[in-house]
Amino acid sequence: MPATAILCLELTMIWPFPNCLWCWDITPLATYTLGLFYYLYAILDEYSRYIVAWRLDWTVRAATAKEMFKEAIDSQHILDLPEGQRPQIVSDRGSTMKSKLLGQTLETHPYAALLYTTQYPHG
Repeated sequence: MPATAILCLELTMIWPFPNCLWCWDITPLATYTLGLFYYLYAILDEYSRYIVAWRLDWTVRAATAKEMFKEAIDSQHILDLPEGQRPQIVSDRGSTMKSKLLGQTLETHPYAALLYTTQYPHG
């Protein structure tokens, strides 16, 4: 079976409890000034639809995403969970999501980071 098919099967599973799967994204929010945006960074728990952590910034920066993930990990006590019970992290593979700085942050925690396409079926 191709890897993409396996990934699709994994992503369409029903997540039985909170902190199984975190989805995150960066969304530009328009201001009244043409061409000027705020950027909303958010981590959503797929099971509960709870916003685990969020940030609002004027720029898209890996450092902002790194701060947000550190807050999410601390607020949800993720490092207290056994490795197999820690959330998988899903993104749409934007440039910030693939940055070296953020990768180093998540590397220090044994996450099974999943990277998916934008065709992921949000429920």
